[in-house]
Formats: sequence, C-alpha cells, structure tokens
Amino acid sequence: MKKFIASAAICVFLAASALAKPVVGQFIGYYNKEKPSRLPDVSCMTHLIFAPARINPDFTLAIQAEEHLACIPELRKINPDIKITLLVGGARSQNFSQAAATPESRAKFLGEFARVFEKYGFDGIDLDWEFPGRSAPEYGQTASPDDVKNYTLLMKEYRERFPEKILTVDVGNGVEHLDFEGAQKYADFFHLMSYDYSTIKHNAPLFRSMMTKKACVSESVEKLLKKVPAKKIVMGVPFYGHHIIDPRNPNPQMSFADAQKYIKKHNLTLCRDEVAKAPFYIDYKHNVRVICEDEKSIREKCRYAKSKGLAGVVAWQHFGDDSAQTLTRAMFGEMLKKSPRKEK
Repeated sequence: MKKFIASAAICVFLAASALAKPVVGQFIGYYNKEKPSRLPDVSCMTHLIFAPARINPDFTLAIQAEEHLACIPELRKINPDIKITLLVGGARSQNFSQAAATPESRAKFLGEFARVFEKYGFDGIDLDWEFPGRSAPEYGQTASPDDVKNYTLLMKEYRERFPEKILTVDVGNGVEHLDFEGAQKYADFFHLMSYDYSTIKHNAPLFRSMMTKKACVSESVEKLLKKVPAKKIVMGVPFYGHHIIDPRNPNPQMSFADAQKYIKKHNLTLCRDEVAKAPFYIDYKHNVRVICEDEKSIREKCRYAKSKGLAGVVAWQHFGDDSAQTLTRAMFGEMLKKSPRKEK
C-alpha cells in the first residue's frame, strides 16, 4: 500500500448524521529526514494522521523521521480544533504479530501508545497491520493462526484504556484478515485501501471494464458493506498511478505530480475508460504510457462514496499531489458539495 519515500494521504469524511459538519482529515507520513516542500493546509481539515511508526522487537515504536513531529504545535496554532493521530505498522508490519500475541505484550504495546500520546499530544492511533495471519519474510514479518483474534483483543484493550482516543483500522482491498464483527465495536472508521488493483491496468478502477477485468473499487466497497455499517467505511483514493514501461511486468509507481510533468514532456494524449471511470495516457503510437487519477476521476469516486452513504474517502498520498493541490481541492470540494435533492 504505502511505498513512497515521502508519503501522505488525504481523507475527507462525509459527515455522519450525528456530526454537525464533515470530518476532513489528511495522512502525512515521512520515510526519511528530508524536509518536505510543503505541509498540508490544516485550515481546511479536522484530522491529520502522521505515518508511519514501525514496531521494534521490544514493542516500542520507531517513528520514521520523528523530528518532523516538531511541527505539531505549529499546526495546532493554525487550527486549534485539529485532531492529530499516528499510523502504526504499514506495508512493513514486522513484530505486529508478537506485539498483539499476549495480554502482557499488548499491555506493553499500549503503554507505548500512552507514551507517544503524552510526548506529542496525539489524539489517537491508526492501526495498519498488513496483514494479520500473513507472513512477509522479505520484511521479517511473521504470522500466527491467532493473529486475527489477537488483533481484535488489541482493539478492545485499546478502547478500554483510551476510551476518548480515536481508533481507525486499515483494510486491504480484498477485505480480509479481520474479524469485522468484533472490530467494529472498537474502531471509529475502517480505511479501505481500494487501490493497487493492477500495475499494468487501472490502479483503482471504480467499476469493471474491458480494460480491467479483475476486482475494482466498487466491488471492494460492496464487500465491506456486508461486514460493517456504511458510516464506518472510508473509501481509499490514490494520488498516484503507474508509469507503463513494459506491459508484461510490474511497473513503478508514479505520483500525480510527476505524472503531469511526464505527460507534458512526452506530449501524451489523455483517454478515458468511461466504464471504469479511469483516465489513462497514450503516446503517438497509441501505447499506454501512464495510468493515473486526475481531477475528474477523483470527483467521480467522491460522488460514488456519497451515493453509498460512506463515511468518506481517504487518499494516499498527500505528497503525490501537485503544488496547486489539484486533487486535494477536487476531493475536498466534491465531498463538501451538497448532493442534489431526490424528487419525491
């Protein structure tokens, strides 16, 4: 899911009926110490999620480029109402299985959450275990048959220890690896990672089409809707795509910002898969060279999320957007736009 050197995501939550206004959030993560060219505009959001914090063998947290958290007080001055949380885990979820395995390990793990809450004033945690029950030897990640059960226990004990703190849980596009019936009792939202469906076709097709015959965003949403209420689902939207070098092999990710530069430099032509609601770009020989979201496809995904009554949408990643924040503004504007009234 999260493989950029500097990565972040933006999420815009459609207001649930109990909320007075929409919840607008943004992931912002760092994988190195390089100073970012810009910070998110917290004046137009309510939630900010820093990423990632890896898990050490002793169940303490290793926050990547921790010095960047120094900006938290400044962000709170700009928006005193901002809620700031920390993502734990990620694509490299080593030691998650061990941390969740026993009452003792979970207690120590939660104690580490308490430490970072106290040190940085975080308002909650985003759990991103990718994924319970799955080993990943390349990352030193092991698994146990009890992972799913232990993950739910971790959520339960988190909620008991931190009743006022935010808890969000990330879900793969296959909608697996979780006890949703149990987890929904403790999680505020489930972030559906509805992208990475292909590296040579559409990255996040909204619907199936001739170009994309595998799973799609809407199918993942429908699958999750059978497990948890719509008001707890936050649909994933990518601010990146793929640069098609060899259609037979996986292709490198390309941010929206980099894609726009490449498209202009190579004079590529925009095409649209009107069924999948996905843009792609071809060269003069009609070869597909770039597949990436744009303003129109982002708006279409937001309209779909609203039509299903979802809590909102979440984009990976903020630094994938261009300097004008084209996708950010499109998503923010569309999610806050009032839906047309249905005729009686």
